[in-house]
Amino acid sequence: MPTNNAQLISSIAAFTEKKNIDKHTVILMLKEVLENLIVKKFGPDHHIDVIIDEKKGDLQIWRTKLIVADKDKDPADESTIGLAEALKIEKDFEVGEDFTETIDISTFSRRAVINGMRLLISKKRALETNQLYQRYKQLENTLISAQVGYISHKYTILYHGEEKTELTLHKSQQIPNERFRKGDHIKALVDKVLLTQNNRAQILLTRTSPNFLRELLHLEVPEVLDKVVTIKDIVRIPGVRSKVIVESRDDRIDPAGACIGPGGRRVQSISKTHLNGERIDVIPYTDDLLLYIKRITGMDQSLSLRANDTTVILYAKPDQFGWLMKNIFFLKKILKKEVHILQSRLQANEDVFLDEFANEITSDVIAQIKKAGFITAQSVLKTSKTLFIEKTALEATLVDTIYAILTKEFES
Repeated sequence: MPTNNAQLISSIAAFTEKKNIDKHTVILMLKEVLENLIVKKFGPDHHIDVIIDEKKGDLQIWRTKLIVADKDKDPADESTIGLAEALKIEKDFEVGEDFTETIDISTFSRRAVINGMRLLISKKRALETNQLYQRYKQLENTLISAQVGYISHKYTILYHGEEKTELTLHKSQQIPNERFRKGDHIKALVDKVLLTQNNRAQILLTRTSPNFLRELLHLEVPEVLDKVVTIKDIVRIPGVRSKVIVESRDDRIDPAGACIGPGGRRVQSISKTHLNGERIDVIPYTDDLLLYIKRITGMDQSLSLRANDTTVILYAKPDQFGWLMKNIFFLKKILKKEVHILQSRLQANEDVFLDEFANEITSDVIAQIKKAGFITAQSVLKTSKTLFIEKTALEATLVDTIYAILTKEFES
């Protein structure tokens, strides 16, 4: 099917409007495509100009040839034109001058035009993908508001901005039991921006990340936004409970009170509006480990503990044991240590970490014992040798030696 310049420009205009592409960008791409087609058809040695008037919608392709004497004209050289042939067009031409002619798009084959358009679309998509990727890559860990567009059992598609960019919120990144309806406006955190195997930009959202709550607090609490109150850490069980560790740079400001707000209005607003009722505990940070643990667990009873760089052991009374176990997830995440809770009447100063016996028990044996779940001397001594051997797979003679060493420590 023959195609002329006007038809091509008209189709490009329709294509631009349909795909909502910047017309100037498409024109630049079209120019590059046509120049490539011309080079393929006439070779790289020709002087070709592609001129596109965006306002008028005109397309002109000009090819310039050098006028040579007829005796010097090589029939195979299309970059030159003989004087006699040039004079048929204009009588004033002379040897050495430039001869310019127009090229109509119809001189190209239909297949060449179609392939050129495909290349144009491919370039457009690659540019769009790159622009989209770069734009949203800069928004990672940023809070956005988007409109629910499509809901499936695996994910929800949301539309963002005037361009209605599609964003994906997977079911695993939604707060349990929350329900959306098409058209709802919700807040979410840009979690990851990826390039798929078919070269598409995929923007993934999250509502379960601790950073989602962090950004909500920035939005709701002026003291956090102004960096007077610092959020040191957030640990969440999405939809159930969060614990927010805060610290104030101004001794006159209560960091927990600032985040909670009068009558608890600030955290309640966040919880009800954005977190599907998730409870938010705001905890002031302290260097006092025992006090810190009490604040994390919400306990005011007496506790005893032993701790080193990697492990905390809490000695709990029977009526404390259950409550501490409910909070062990938060303790491990916030303290960033292994946490063990022993139901014992022993005080912390009546027990010793196994690591302190390194001069008498080899490090690999201690590691094997700890791997079986024994952290302190008392945790070993309170276990029968038969059960200890079963759990550690150590030889009986070695176990006798270990028990003797540990027993001697408490006898002394």
